[in-house]
Amino acid sequence: RVGFWFRQNTFLYIRKDTDLFKKFERINIKEINNLNFMDCIHPELYENKCGEGLGFMLHAKNIIPSFFK
Repeated sequence: RVGFWFRQNTFLYIRKDTDLFKKFERINIKEINNLNFMDCIHPELYENKCGEGLGFMLHAKNIIPSFFK
């Protein structure tokens, strides 16, 4: 139930020399080494901007443009 904008932009920073970092390592939560994933868009945002709903509205405006003025 958390908005996608929070899920898209939430990061956890932990210093390597802390007990919390060691605990995360023990439960197999690892440091991210490849940051290429940051150059992406959340699927829900994509769907909101480019998905079926938007496509349908653009299509409908082309069919009956006077209705949408």
